[in-house]
Amino acid sequence: MKEVLFESRTLTLVDDAGLLNGLQAVNAWNVFFNYPKGATLGLYAATLYLPSVLTAYIGDVISQRFGRRIALAIGSLLAFAGGLINAFAINPAMWVVGNLPLMAQLLTFY
Repeated sequence: MKEVLFESRTLTLVDDAGLLNGLQAVNAWNVFFNYPKGATLGLYAATLYLPSVLTAYIGDVISQRFGRRIALAIGSLLAFAGGLINAFAINPAMWVVGNLPLMAQLLTFY
């Protein structure tokens, strides 16, 4: 089961990175994000991986102390919260903040 969760996490991260790369060709995306370049574009890509600095350890502690179900429930709530924030993002900063819990939830499954 751990291998399946790891593979789904890897595929999701790869898919999101590919999607971010492909969206740069869409004019509406560039307008919404004000034609990002350089460090700003790097920040948008890094929000896919930044949560792993903490969530790998936090997810392990939660899983060890409270059990796998609680860790998965927290991960599911993070996914829901991140999805809502991203769906209703009105500016790039809100989108970045929404990406953090969305990607953090994937790492609690590992």
